[in-house]
Amino acid sequence: MISPIHDKKPFFTIITPSFNQGAYIGRTIESVLSQSFNDFEYLIFDGGSNDDTMDILKSYSDRISWKSEHDRGQAHAVNKGLTGAQGEVIGWLNSDDIYYPGALKAVNDSFLQHPDI
Repeated sequence: MISPIHDKKPFFTIITPSFNQGAYIGRTIESVLSQSFNDFEYLIFDGGSNDDTMDILKSYSDRISWKSEHDRGQAHAVNKGLTGAQGEVIGWLNSDDIYYPGALKAVNDSFLQHPDI
């Protein structure tokens, strides 16, 4: 398993499966890392890309946790993330999607307002 970036248990774990998504994954990563709510770990599982995905992941190595190895597809990559997730809330964000600014804060605020859910 990949080693966590955080020293404490994060509130969110964001999991991104990826394969040959070099054209998109930088934007995806930036959308997560630019969130105003930052109590999260970010795990990316790449299926052994042969485009520029690896260079992009390496450039963020100090801020994300990632692993690149052959897998059995998107569901398998997400399941690997779920196995290692430490967050109380899990988010699955595909490698060509983004979180809009304030997304994690909005989810956190909703949990604070409705602790019974």
